[in-house]
Amino acid sequence: MEYNHMRLCHGMNKEFAPCEFIDKCGLCINSGFDYDNDNEHYIIMLGALDLKCKRDNPNFKPLTRHEFFEIYKKMKDRTNISITELLESAIVMGAVEDDR
Repeated sequence: MEYNHMRLCHGMNKEFAPCEFIDKCGLCINSGFDYDNDNEHYIIMLGALDLKCKRDNPNFKPLTRHEFFEIYKKMKDRTNISITELLESAIVMGAVEDDR
């Protein structure tokens, strides 16, 4: 589909499409401008958790710490990183609730 004079986001599904959440989105950055159709293009910035995209994943909610630990226990090939470092990283990314 072709859009004109719009702000389009690449989103989690990797398709440029209009997004009603773009003004309050903390995930995306402006990546360019389509001069043929006068569209602004936005992408999810590097390091952002694309699961949090409200357009493509409206029902996303972060894991609780308990859910995170249960998933970690089921992992077959655990990394050498400590569970504390992994948890803190997941909290910073927004994948796990920060209940402090």
